[in-house]
Amino acid sequence: ERKNAQATGYSVMVLNPNMNYAVCAEEEDDAASDVSCEEREYVEGNESPERHTVYVYDHLITACPAKQLAVVAHSYGGWCMAHLLQERGEILQRLRCIAFTDVDVYFTARAALTPNCLQFLNTRAVNWKRSKRDLDTPIRLRYAQVPCRSAGHEKHEYTTAAAMHSILKFIADAME
Repeated sequence: ERKNAQATGYSVMVLNPNMNYAVCAEEEDDAASDVSCEEREYVEGNESPERHTVYVYDHLITACPAKQLAVVAHSYGGWCMAHLLQERGEILQRLRCIAFTDVDVYFTARAALTPNCLQFLNTRAVNWKRSKRDLDTPIRLRYAQVPCRSAGHEKHEYTTAAAMHSILKFIADAME
């Protein structure tokens, strides 16, 4: 789907905050290594998914010349995005929308977001949830502070791909 976004004229940056480490390779001479091959090596500043997201923002996204940003965040990436909003609220100056896919609807309550961030999420974000319902059917969920729609698929791992056409339209509308 990255190619669809690029064909529309967007630049694309893909983050995977769930893979913020490397597993150490076993040394040929185990005695020469102080690190067990089972240990994880984290990139400095990337010791958690949330810290990885802030690190990428601080080092790559702030340097990006784009005047407008849009985010697609799947699953725990929604929590990482909420953490970024909490830590770097200035992103709202460039952020036009967030398309969440199958994100826990209670993440905003746990993130202690500012009223500005909550207003943004309520008006310029959508959470496409796994559902048997047709794509884009509104879903009313108690306590959800982000409008929810059906992703048109029941499986969590397929929600982004299933909703991609609607997500790209949502982003295009937000960029106008």
